[in-house]
Amino acid sequence: MYKNILLAVDGSEHSLRAAEEAVKITSLCNDCTVEVVLCG
Repeated sequence: MYKNILLAVDGSEHSLRAAEEAVKITSLCNDCTVEVVLCG
């Protein structure tokens, strides 16, 4: 499973959906982290 997730967001519908998926993935793992980078 994933340990670190780097998520680039720009406020678009696609990036918001990606953020929701990142939350789902990290909820399955006890030691996962999400780094969020704001683009644009």
